[in-house]
Amino acid sequence: MQVQSNNTYEPEQLVMLTRVLEEALAAIVNCDGPPARNCPVEELRAHLGKVIIDQFAMGETDPEMLKIIAVNTMRIHNGT
Repeated sequence: MQVQSNNTYEPEQLVMLTRVLEEALAAIVNCDGPPARNCPVEELRAHLGKVIIDQFAMGETDPEMLKIIAVNTMRIHNGT
């Protein structure tokens, strides 16, 4: 999945968004629930990245909230 965006980001924003993505991915992959077993990591990374970027573009800038939203969206998507 390729995320297309017309937004530009400052280096500090990219660092934060990357960190949020890695933390959200780790939270899901390292859990014992179904998302870790049912979804290939790269597909999961792409989905989480899109959610994070979309939320950031809508104005959410708190890294912890971005991570929570991304993880919860994935869990809701998978029915857990």
